[in-house]
Amino acid sequence: MLFARADGLDAVQVRIQTTPPGARLYLDVSGSSPAGSYLGRSGEWFWLDLTEARRVSNLRIRCQKEGFGEEILTIPSGFFESERVWPPGRPVRLTPVTSLKWMLQHLYPLLAGASLLGFLGLWLARQERLKSRRRIRQEYLARWPAGEDPLVLARVASWRLLERLGQGAHGVAYRAVADELIPHDQEVVLKLFRPGYEAQGHHEARVAGRLVHPGLVPMLDYGTFQGRFFVVYELMRGTSLASLSGKQAAACLSGLLEVVCYAHEFGVVHGDLRPQNVLVDERGRPRLIDFCAGQTSAAPSYVAPELLHGGRPTRAGDQYSLGVVAWEVLTGQHPFQAADLVEMLRRRHQPLPELPGRPQLSRVLHRMLAASPRDRYRDINEAAAALRAAVEQA
Repeated sequence: MLFARADGLDAVQVRIQTTPPGARLYLDVSGSSPAGSYLGRSGEWFWLDLTEARRVSNLRIRCQKEGFGEEILTIPSGFFESERVWPPGRPVRLTPVTSLKWMLQHLYPLLAGASLLGFLGLWLARQERLKSRRRIRQEYLARWPAGEDPLVLARVASWRLLERLGQGAHGVAYRAVADELIPHDQEVVLKLFRPGYEAQGHHEARVAGRLVHPGLVPMLDYGTFQGRFFVVYELMRGTSLASLSGKQAAACLSGLLEVVCYAHEFGVVHGDLRPQNVLVDERGRPRLIDFCAGQTSAAPSYVAPELLHGGRPTRAGDQYSLGVVAWEVLTGQHPFQAADLVEMLRRRHQPLPELPGRPQLSRVLHRMLAASPRDRYRDINEAAAALRAAVEQA
């Protein structure tokens, strides 16, 4: 059964059969070696040293052959005490592997190394781009003088303020740009609200997020920075309706009526309709801005009489303000034009003049500008339809 070898170790001559034959056989007693001690090839007789094998209950023999998957044979260590050929029955069938699987098995280390190098190259390239971007940002911002406003060139959230555009009762508007993309991103308008006007800011953000219309300026971002609320809008190239006159201003009236009707359909009241809050872009399209929240803050020359002493904006109030804007756009002058505010308020209680040669337009505007809300049109849609018809007829 056992044969004494020259070195005095116990060994047995065995044969392991596989289909196809000729597979390389490796002894792996511990199971931790990737290959182990080479024994020979399947189908041939070879000597198996049992000195180490008797220390475990099972022998692990790896079968490897090109074009076939590796097979691990688990053989009881006592099997070869009485037998010479394993397995006793049919030979072990090796499973052929596809070319793709074979390539993946052999090329995996190379692919892993190439991927690591690729990721390293991408990381280095990104670091170089960030370094270049910081240098370009510094050169770009150096061209913008800070002036007297300490916030110019400051960073608000992810936006870099470039220039102060103007200010109102609620906050200050700045020209800004996305800080991480300087100077490649388009410029925007960032409206930074004053402390205490957070409610107005939240109202503007809700309105901008709820209403989507060509007559409104798209909102790009909003949030809070160091306790102050801000809203970011698309930068509109153009001018305000207040700076236009004649046919240019009259051409914007239809678009303004449309966007006000759209807002009222969604239950949103503007509350501060006046030419300064209507931007006209480079294509001549009007864009309505600065929706009012809470107490009305409309200019006295455009606010409805019932809201002169404050109060929440109403649909009837929007209709009155729109009537004042329409009169001013179509005639070139304010319906209650006066030297001072007191005189203007006094003229509100006097009958409006008739527009020469345009009786229907006079009737429509007189009704929109009625002192009592009950004497105006039922809603903005009815007023807009009547005004459009009167303008077309005139």
